[in-house]
Amino acid sequence: NTIDEDNEITVSNSSGDGAWIMKKCSNILNGDVDLQFEKDRTVFTFWCSARVIGKGRHDKQTHESIELARLPPNTWGIVIDDSNIQRKLMDRFLKIAGVESKRRMILGKNAEEIYSFPDVVIDVLKSNPNDKVLLIADENLDVVDGAAKHSTVSGSLCIEKILGRLEPSEDRRFLALVRSANDSSKELSLYTARAHGYLLKAPIDKDGVMGSIKDWWFKRFADGAIQSEENLGSNCSCESDGYDPFYDIIQLIEVIAALCKVGSVKSLRNRWRSVQEKLQALKGDLKSVISDRGGNDSLDSVIAEIDRLRLGDFPLDLHQRWATLQSQLFDVINANR
Repeated sequence: NTIDEDNEITVSNSSGDGAWIMKKCSNILNGDVDLQFEKDRTVFTFWCSARVIGKGRHDKQTHESIELARLPPNTWGIVIDDSNIQRKLMDRFLKIAGVESKRRMILGKNAEEIYSFPDVVIDVLKSNPNDKVLLIADENLDVVDGAAKHSTVSGSLCIEKILGRLEPSEDRRFLALVRSANDSSKELSLYTARAHGYLLKAPIDKDGVMGSIKDWWFKRFADGAIQSEENLGSNCSCESDGYDPFYDIIQLIEVIAALCKVGSVKSLRNRWRSVQEKLQALKGDLKSVISDRGGNDSLDSVIAEIDRLRLGDFPLDLHQRWATLQSQLFDVINANR
């Protein structure tokens, strides 16, 4: 044994070294250790004070108590959607959520943006190491060139591939949500398996925006980095920009009407796949614009009729069924516009 300059005894053999070192470490942490020798076991106990930085699971009551909250200022918002109306609505969504215009990226207007958006997301994460990134991806991204459709890209599958390419330091700053008008348990399970969560298409308003994402945010980021209303800046106005989403919905209805116009059975059958895809887009747009709060029987009825038409086999009476549905659509639009 030797005595060092601090008058501490250093044991030259290995017996007891480990316990002695751990006791010294515990003292540095303002803690202590205890060693109890029992008949059939040795019990080693260590304790020290610690600061709780996250609970590992979100506190639902705490989340619900936050009203009119906003995302922190170092947040990027990226949206990918092939629908013009949805891109405009989601730009407003991010604005209401407090994402600055210079940090909002709304993609999906062409094939290049759809195919390249995973690289864009990863580049934003790598280029801004101190920022969080919120990605909201439409599930069905139709890639078209003029009137010709090339393919449909799965937003959730792209998210899964993005997550597989991230470094741990990037992954921990990333929240990816799938947005869809379809809400079956099977589809929602798929979204949560591939991404961090999902958003269902619904009208976008000041009170509902943060309510739709805050649970996912807290679950992903244990620090709960959401600012309360008193900390809001004046650069995040939620005033309407005068955009009328019904204009784009009516244009989409006119496109479907052109596809369903009277023609030979062969020509209508050739257009059927396009009709189904447009009906799916129309369903999402209606659910994003018209509120069903308190029960909106006319909206529920027209959504159900859209699903019956688009999910079935090619109907020989397509023109007649569309004419009936189109009349119902304009009734709903006129009642809610």
